[in-house]
Amino acid sequence: GNAGRVYYFSGAGMVAIEPSPTDFAFSVRPNPARGEARVSFTLPATGVVRLTLHDGLGRLVAVVADGARAAGAHDLTVDVRALPPGVYLLRFEGADAPFARPLTVVR
Repeated sequence: GNAGRVYYFSGAGMVAIEPSPTDFAFSVRPNPARGEARVSFTLPATGVVRLTLHDGLGRLVAVVADGARAAGAHDLTVDVRALPPGVYLLRFEGADAPFARPLTVVR
């Protein structure tokens, strides 16, 4: 499956690379999502985290988190009720190199 894939933007599209960042846990559930999705991640050390949601063209749709977070487990909620159905990317910056995971919105 695509569970271990990491995505990044390259030009006009997104490209999958392997593997996921090391000693860093990140999950999105449910996926596909209808109303809300829960993003869970564990930071190995305290640091600044920026989590953004982008459409398939790379345009910013929402800022989910932007600021300092303590080391340890975190849960954030992404409200997707107002978004049209489609595949979006949750872009994560912090803890390691920037990466993104797909989030599919369905009705």
